[in-house]
Amino acid sequence: MERLGYAPWSRAGHLRLMAHIGVWLDARGLDGFWLTPQVVGEFVAERRAAGCRDGRSARSLTPLLEYLREAGAAPPPGPAWWAARWRRCWPTTPAIWHGSAA
Repeated sequence: MERLGYAPWSRAGHLRLMAHIGVWLDARGLDGFWLTPQVVGEFVAERRAAGCRDGRSARSLTPLLEYLREAGAAPPPGPAWWAARWRRCWPTTPAIWHGSAA
C-alpha cells in the first residue's frame, strides 16, 4: 500500500479492516474466496449496525478486495467464477442430476 501512495494512517486502517474481515470470515467458516458482493454486504451491514466508523460500505473494501484478488485469495468479480465453483460443489453424475439416483 505504501508503494501505491497510501498514507501511513490509511494503511493502518486498511490493515485493521483486513484483520476484522478475516476474523469475521473465520467465525463463519469461510475464506476469502467467499467475498462475494452478498457476503461483503453482510459484513459492512454488521459493521454499520455495530457503529464502526470505517469499513461501512462495500466501496470502502475496494482496495482490500483488489489486493486479495491480485494475490489469488479472493474471487474475481463476475458470475463466471461462481458458476465454476458451484459446479465443483454439486454432484456431476447424470443420474443424480436427473433424479434417478437411488
